[in-house]
Amino acid sequence: MKKIRILIDMLMTIFFIILMGYFITGNKVHEILGTIFCTIYHS
Repeated sequence: MKKIRILIDMLMTIFFIILMGYFITGNKVHEILGTIFCTIYHS
């Protein structure tokens, strides 16, 4: 269980860094990753 939590934390960190680069990813990717990020964060 601890390994899964570490993996989720790593993915959330990567998504967050990508979300910060809105001008690089564009609107569509930004919105999709934002939705995934919120879903993972609230689980």
